[in-house]
Amino acid sequence: MGVTVVCIVFGYLGILLYLTQPISSYSMSSAAILGDSFGIVNALFSGLAFAGLIITILIQREELNESREIFKAQKFDDAFYRLLDFYRNNLNEIAITDEKGKLTGIAALSHQLRKFQNVIKPPAGCSFNDAESEKLFEKINYTLVPQSRYLGTLESLLLLVNKDIGDIDDKNFYIKLIASQLTVHEVKYIFYRCLSMSTDSGLVKLMYDSKFLQFRIDDSDIPRQYINLYNKKHGDSL
Repeated sequence: MGVTVVCIVFGYLGILLYLTQPISSYSMSSAAILGDSFGIVNALFSGLAFAGLIITILIQREELNESREIFKAQKFDDAFYRLLDFYRNNLNEIAITDEKGKLTGIAALSHQLRKFQNVIKPPAGCSFNDAESEKLFEKINYTLVPQSRYLGTLESLLLLVNKDIGDIDDKNFYIKLIASQLTVHEVKYIFYRCLSMSTDSGLVKLMYDSKFLQFRIDDSDIPRQYINLYNKKHGDSL
């Protein structure tokens, strides 16, 4: 950069000397005029310096924004995978006791689902009437014991993705990632628990907004009558 400046100055001086040939006299006034002619060069370099300062500020601001985005993404990933670990831990800590002893985790959910399927069957038609619906909700609440910590962690995971991820493709990636971690027993348990909840409950709203169940409903083997009832009750489209 310094060499460039020197070359420009001496090049400009050479042009001036060439254009003013022949030099008729050497005096202080002539030297002053020559010096004044460098004002345009000074103005040029002052403008370039100011422009360089503005460009530097813009670059630094862009780098700062990129750093903030990277930090935000890292912060989200840390929170997301920590919650995912909590979810797995809470699943493993689910425990029930029956006549055969203590069951935990997936085995506990599977046992409850078998018990539920034994006490109630879907109607012969394609839909439940009001009396059958109320009976179904009672059986769900009786046989599928609410697991507050387990469902609460799932709700926190979905809320985190919904709140912090704006891009729809990125959001679907994380929702699918959560859904892929679930066994069929978990999908069924979550579905039936949401079926018995009110439509304005936090978990049901998140299920609707995130389309979480839609990613797994086809391979869950849940009877269509239950799915139709869910759609009718919660206004969903599973």
